[in-house]
Amino acid sequence: MRILFVRHAEAVEYSDYDGPDMDRPLTGKGRRTMKLVARSLAQRFDRPDRILCSKAERARATAEMISEAFGGLEVEERSELNPGAAPAIWPRMLNEGWKKEEGLLVLVGHEPDLSAVISSLVGDGHLNMKMKKAACADVKLTSPTKGSLRALIDPSWVTG
Repeated sequence: MRILFVRHAEAVEYSDYDGPDMDRPLTGKGRRTMKLVARSLAQRFDRPDRILCSKAERARATAEMISEAFGGLEVEERSELNPGAAPAIWPRMLNEGWKKEEGLLVLVGHEPDLSAVISSLVGDGHLNMKMKKAACADVKLTSPTKGSLRALIDPSWVTG
């Protein structure tokens, strides 16, 4: 099973938004960038089996653009992907994906959560990384709790 970890695209800054953090929308630049990234992902990866995202508006919008680029897939919201979700929840969710040896699972979430999970999977927690907005990490699971990092995709590679 391969997992494509995707950080949501650029959102309106928390300090510039009057509503709840979970409702912050993507900026226009974030939408434009993510559309290009999503098209690039659809050219490079097989159609995902599932697309899961946090319940935050910015993650949902990012996941919907990925879905559209792949021809339309259901996007499932999962609280395990919400900002600051407890790390102990991740193994259960990853085990769900592990039920299928082949295939692609797309997870759209937030920092620093995504980097912490990727570090745990591929570097026993010692990989020091931070995903940029709209960045993607391709991880191939070798067991339910271990994997290998196949690629880290910076959005600037697609947008120039």
